[in-house]
Amino acid sequence: MDGIVGFGEKWREIAELASYKHEYFFKYLQISPSYQLAHRKIALKEKIAKADLPEDFDVILDTYKKAGDVFSVNFIEWWVRGGNKLFAREKGRKRLIISFDSAKSKKELMQEFESLIDRAKLGEKEEKKEAIKFLVNKVRLDSLRLRHNLIEAKADFYFNKKKEEYWKLAKFVGLKTKWTKTLRLNSKKTSLNLGARNYLGVLVSKNIREGFYLAENAARGVFPCITKLESTLSFDHGFIKEQANRNTSRAMKLMLEHKKDKDFIKYIDPSNSLKKTRKIDESIMLH
Repeated sequence: MDGIVGFGEKWREIAELASYKHEYFFKYLQISPSYQLAHRKIALKEKIAKADLPEDFDVILDTYKKAGDVFSVNFIEWWVRGGNKLFAREKGRKRLIISFDSAKSKKELMQEFESLIDRAKLGEKEEKKEAIKFLVNKVRLDSLRLRHNLIEAKADFYFNKKKEEYWKLAKFVGLKTKWTKTLRLNSKKTSLNLGARNYLGVLVSKNIREGFYLAENAARGVFPCITKLESTLSFDHGFIKEQANRNTSRAMKLMLEHKKDKDFIKYIDPSNSLKKTRKIDESIMLH
């Protein structure tokens, strides 16, 4: 179908293209402590004491049986191998905006258009009951990226044995707020910057905590969700840093394998989420 090109969310659904929600669902599964337990139990065949497992571990195992191994593959690989079949289409009216190649014959264009409509309608009918349905809420791309970046930054500090202070994480990830403007990574504590350091510490702590909820709710098939849940688990920062390194290595390997592919950037930013990022401000950080 090269005579008709679509735009917008409906086209992405029909063409089975990933959105930032799909990409970050995958990323949050990678850092989820409970999803890591499911991987150890199912894929690695480890014996794990029942006392070390969440009470609702059966729910997490169910998610793992759907989403599978997210640790040894790049998002693009996971997506085309079946990840694109896991999700329900978002409800509500969505317009399908298209452009067409006027050089092609009317007959060819009509055939392609009819095929496009059939694919759209077929997808609506074939939706599986067990499909993962994204929540409709105020958690947007900027929020997902910020929390994930902070968690990876904390893992980076932990892995490299650097002194971890939450205000430094805010500077490290480039959190855009007036409170970071008066600080440098090597700033010493003074009476003038104490307020900024304390405020950023609280802000970063809140976002990391909500990042934990996002990851653990994702492991239960609920995303994006920052609803609090009780858990005795915590982030494994060493594992997260090693996984980030694996992600980079895998993406670079795929780029080299597909170096003739003009769209090689998809291995780094598969959903084009970098292009969609809005300017981050305090109101985004706090919702």
